[in-house]
Amino acid sequence: MKEDNEAIIKKSAVIIILIGISFILVSNADFIKIQYICSLLSAIGCTFIGSGIVNILIDLRDWKEYFSKRLRDVVIKKEYLSSLSIKELINLQREILRINFANNDIGNADSFFDFYSGPLQNLVNKPYRNDARLIINIQKIENEYAYISDCVSYVLCTNGQENGNNVKFCYDKEEQIDLKYDVYIRQLTSDNEIENKVSSTENVIPKTSEKEVIVDIKDYKKYPKILIKCISEYKINIKHFYVWKMHVITNNLSFYINIPDGYDIKVESFALNNNKETIRKLGKQLSLEYWDWVLPQSGISWQIISRSLEDKSSISEIEKL
Repeated sequence: MKEDNEAIIKKSAVIIILIGISFILVSNADFIKIQYICSLLSAIGCTFIGSGIVNILIDLRDWKEYFSKRLRDVVIKKEYLSSLSIKELINLQREILRINFANNDIGNADSFFDFYSGPLQNLVNKPYRNDARLIINIQKIENEYAYISDCVSYVLCTNGQENGNNVKFCYDKEEQIDLKYDVYIRQLTSDNEIENKVSSTENVIPKTSEKEVIVDIKDYKKYPKILIKCISEYKINIKHFYVWKMHVITNNLSFYINIPDGYDIKVESFALNNNKETIRKLGKQLSLEYWDWVLPQSGISWQIISRSLEDKSSISEIEKL
């Protein structure tokens, strides 16, 4: 089909040139006595000939590659894109997606595209976290309370944006009782790595439904990557389940917890792709690893379950049968 089109273009160009030659020949004929008509016919002939030659030249491979490259430069160059309004950029993005997926219905009224080009796409321009990790050590369980030490860490990436003046760790008054914590921050650069202890507290008892531990990082905002680490000690009621929730977009997360004697750990992810998570139980260690991007409000829930309660529950189910 492409070769047929090229042949048609070349034939058309030759015909145009022949028409132009015909006009020039007629303009020089003896039967035309009026000078301005001769000049007009000659000009028309030259125009036809020039047009035919240009059509043939444009269709040559070197010229096609030249104009194609120039067109790409005009469309793709940052200067051109920067001149477009937000609405024009969104329309351009819609057309690109339609071509990419060969689907002209993308971006129609009430489609997912409006959400994609708004709240979801805005996450691309936000700071994010890499390799979020939570390691929980259950030291002992007494009177329905588990005594916990944990370490949560992640790399905060600025993504070309300045970090805020602080990072926050949120605790619930029914979760972390008699909370103690130390927060460490390390700037990650190609030249050096400096770790500083930046915040600490003794026996912080949350007074509201959610406690925010605020850590000042304004002195580290200039670094593109910052390692944040919080080491905590507290006790929890084993009757409740607990949640580790992502507050910003995160790439890769892992959760590790030890299993005390006489108990089991139930762990579930929420708002994650189950096909990409791996849950392992090795000896007295349970882990959940997820090596992909995680959206805000996604995370992991876990609970300590007494094996004696599990056995009683199983007996009750048998008695019902």
